[in-house]
Amino acid sequence: MSFMTLFSVLFRLSTYFYLRVIPIHRWARFAIPGFYLGYLVTAFWDVAPEPAVVVVPEKVEVIDIIDSETNKVIEEDIVVEGTALVANGHAKPPQAVPSSGNSTIDFLGSLLLGFPSKSRLLNMAGVAINTLLLVLAADFSYTPLIKSYNPTFTRVGAIDDSSVKILVRYPDLLEGQLRILWQRVHASNKHTDIWKDGPVLDIEEEKDWTAIGKISNLWPSAEYVYKLAYLNSTFLPYPEKPVSFKTFPDPRSSAGTHFKFIVGSCMLPNFPYNPVFPERIKGLDIISDWIDSFYPKPVNSPSPSTTTTPASPVEEAESIIADASAAIVSATDTLASDLPIIKSIVEDSKPREIGPEFMLLIGDNIYADVPYSRGDDLGAFRKLYRRTFASSSFRKIYERLPIFGIYDDHEFKNNFAGENDESKPPFANASSAFGTYYGNANFDRASDVNYYDFRYGDNAFFVLDTRKYRSVPSSDPESLGLPTMLGEKQLHALHTWLGKVNSTSTFKFIVSSVPVTSLWHGYDGQTDSWAAYRIERDSLLDVLQYVPNVVILSGDRHEFAFVEHRGKIPEISVSPISMFALNSMTLYSKSTRMIEKTYLDTIYDINGAGLEVTVTESIPEERAIHYIPSGNYKFASLEVDTRNWRRPTLLLEAVINGKTAYRFEFIGQPVAHSYTSSLALSFGGALKGVLNKIGLTRSVF
Repeated sequence: MSFMTLFSVLFRLSTYFYLRVIPIHRWARFAIPGFYLGYLVTAFWDVAPEPAVVVVPEKVEVIDIIDSETNKVIEEDIVVEGTALVANGHAKPPQAVPSSGNSTIDFLGSLLLGFPSKSRLLNMAGVAINTLLLVLAADFSYTPLIKSYNPTFTRVGAIDDSSVKILVRYPDLLEGQLRILWQRVHASNKHTDIWKDGPVLDIEEEKDWTAIGKISNLWPSAEYVYKLAYLNSTFLPYPEKPVSFKTFPDPRSSAGTHFKFIVGSCMLPNFPYNPVFPERIKGLDIISDWIDSFYPKPVNSPSPSTTTTPASPVEEAESIIADASAAIVSATDTLASDLPIIKSIVEDSKPREIGPEFMLLIGDNIYADVPYSRGDDLGAFRKLYRRTFASSSFRKIYERLPIFGIYDDHEFKNNFAGENDESKPPFANASSAFGTYYGNANFDRASDVNYYDFRYGDNAFFVLDTRKYRSVPSSDPESLGLPTMLGEKQLHALHTWLGKVNSTSTFKFIVSSVPVTSLWHGYDGQTDSWAAYRIERDSLLDVLQYVPNVVILSGDRHEFAFVEHRGKIPEISVSPISMFALNSMTLYSKSTRMIEKTYLDTIYDINGAGLEVTVTESIPEERAIHYIPSGNYKFASLEVDTRNWRRPTLLLEAVINGKTAYRFEFIGQPVAHSYTSSLALSFGGALKGVLNKIGLTRSVF
């Protein structure tokens, strides 16, 4: 193999790896141009110079033909045997281009790997292909830096049983202000021309042309739509159609809930690289198609008028009475499916699949250091978020689902540990950009924290911040202080939350951007996860094992794993939404640490009589129930059903590359809520809302 062939093969393989496997820029920025330069130099070096003498005979034999009568030479015959090529005064035989003897193989080798060919056209094609690959690598690396992104968009953020946050980005708005208009949508009476004035938003360059508005005094489990308008209530060009949302159920109701949500992390536009769709996030396209599968195709309906019509007093009163009735009925503990007439219909019908209510993005929503770091620059961080929101793939998701987010390391830089120091670069600028596009639209919390919690009916969520307070683990056994992932303040908030939801919520979801399990090994598997903070992790698990129905959600590892902690706490780790996959086994099947598990079992004698006995067995502290490392596009769907409080269920569906790869049903423990207090609170809350809507003072309550 010649040097030209070697450089060509190395160049093409490294370019493919960079664009389609893992975009590691720190070596690619040297390897790819270096191999290309080596290929060009050796390609010209291997061309032999023109020889001084082109062809000379290797053997010359002269044969004399003699006349027999006169004995004189009458003819000479010259015989030349073989030829030689003369270069620089030295004779050598002509060299042939290496060949396999198969023309198809030679053709493909020249075209795909750059092998030298007898064909001048193929050799030129090889140079052209390598040059094109260099251009594509440069396009992937530097076009996002050069290109400007200026999307106009709106999306729903934090939402609960009575309010909603709406994020708007509207550049080039001449007035600098806009108004949110909204209305309740009833299944039997869809108001298309009656809009209520919502908050007025100031769209300022200082906030990257974004603003957040909050609409309050909404009804639980109710459908609404909103549009954006000028201050005179004339609709703006965007959005063309009203954006819909549905409020969450009342957490004080004991009726139970049935809902589904999506969780995932790690997404980078245009990876694996495709020059035709430079801003595509294929994993989000897959999620959009998956969501579409739950709903019938929309029927075209006349769009609402571009101006608002004042609400009719009669219609408004009818709406308030209907809302009050629905709220009071929902305060009881009787399900609609338990009513005699409806029950027979439901039992004879097939279960109806439901679509997701919201999406959790739990880290690496941008990659500030991939393919290379943009430095500590607020404008650069904001541009990365604008690029993501400009993607049509993402627009199909955030215009139809509420999205709640949290950051991980790549919103800052790889394996970032903030050490509770807001001045540590690049935390200030990176967290500010995150707040503009995600954090400020999340659920209300203290101004100096990014972790938060929320409720969906009788289910509770706590989203951790695993970066701001994280200390750098020390390998020095004599170092003072224990390494911390959450910090003292966040740990206190988490324990306080656990105390509140222990007996008031059925399922408790704890969201961690990095895995809690210590089973991952390989690159930074033991240093960037909770494995490096084992003492804090173990103390947290000591508490969680006594809280019923705790479920841990995590990401970051670009793999899917379903892990069981201490024989009862499930962890669902899933990523990436759209990024590289490791495609290698980096998860241990179980931990070496063992624990004692005690449970009740029933044994039966020969007469069929049962006897309860206490059984103690030794089990691994952690074990992998299911593991799938491959797949560039992964997310998880979780369907929660607590309508039967005695048998709450959680259905996990792992979707990988657009197909369901794993399903698991988790049966939770019964959590008996206080019926009396729930009824009183729900009825009181409903009545309070009705009185407020018709204008009576709220100070009565």
